[in-house]
Amino acid sequence: MEYMALGCMSGTSLDGIDCSLIKSDGLSFANEISNEFIPYSKELQKKLLNTISQEYLNDPSVLTLLNEEYKKAINQFIKNNNVKIDLIAMHGQTIFHDQKTKISIQLFDKSLSFDSNSPVICNFRKNDLLNGGNGAPIMPEFHNVDWDKKLSVLSKFKDERLQYFGKKLLYMEKPEMLSKTEYNIIHKDTAKKLLSTNNEKWNTIPRTYSEIDTLRNKFKDDKEKLKALDDINLYIEEMEKMYQKAY
Repeated sequence: MEYMALGCMSGTSLDGIDCSLIKSDGLSFANEISNEFIPYSKELQKKLLNTISQEYLNDPSVLTLLNEEYKKAINQFIKNNNVKIDLIAMHGQTIFHDQKTKISIQLFDKSLSFDSNSPVICNFRKNDLLNGGNGAPIMPEFHNVDWDKKLSVLSKFKDERLQYFGKKLLYMEKPEMLSKTEYNIIHKDTAKKLLSTNNEKWNTIPRTYSEIDTLRNKFKDDKEKLKALDDINLYIEEMEKMYQKAY
């Protein structure tokens, strides 16, 4: 039996909510359908940062605002994809995690209702810790070893998606660790996505140019913002030249 599952989470980077829609039978395959990042409001980011720095939840409005933004983001994601969802996996916002003491705290309200009748599951980190894991069970060995040993760890994985994900991290952080063939495969795939002129679900270089032009028109009387936009445009131009060489 196939299931359509929506996973959502936010980490200690406090940047926003990641939503991912996959189709899977829970055992033999998992296909990505859609991914989207929804940024937090500045107000929520500030409140969460204060909570984490103080190591104490003394502002009840944090949870209220978090729930509002989670609900809005997930409902919009459901609307955008327009499919029947069988399961929602809610990670919540991590505010504390300690593998040694097996304490992990995430803020969320599992009773939140969304524009779906799907059941909501949660407490992934806590359950992983209680079952002997480190609370973040995906590829812990890969992340713990030195860069020169990461490819060796990747070779142990049977799941080709995890292998590709690990090599993508190497491509971004330590490309010299990859063979020329491996680097070129990932580089061409990245270039194809970034240079696409289609209406993709991720931001592309052509779309970025369009957004910069829109902002230039909006801030045409603000020299400081126009200068910042020019700098961003130059950076995108250099990026475009680099990826055009991939073909």
